Amino acid sequence: GLEYGETPEKALIRELKEETGLDVSVLKPVYTFTAIRPNYQTVGIGFLSIPTNDHVVLSHEHTDYKFVDSHELKEYVNPKIYNDIILSLAEYESLNIEE
Repeated sequence: GLEYGETPEKALIRELKEETGLDVSVLKPVYTFTAIRPNYQTVGIGFLSIPTNDHVVLSHEHTDYKFVDSHELKEYVNPKIYNDIILSLAEYESLNIEE
């Protein structure tokens, strides 16, 4: 979640660091979503980002993680989000960004 006055990009960087130990470079937003629950509504933004380290240290909020390729990802996310991710990955590959 966002802290008061925090941008979505800064929240992503902070949350990923807190929950996984990963540092990321945020390239751009790529999709939005909303989820309506019984007592509240969530609005989310998916970002195209690249990790700058790969040493995962999970917070107490999580028990496991798994890196997956784009084909296996389909088993873990909503089909609409999956399609947005695949389009974003194709766009990223076309950018020819040097690591």
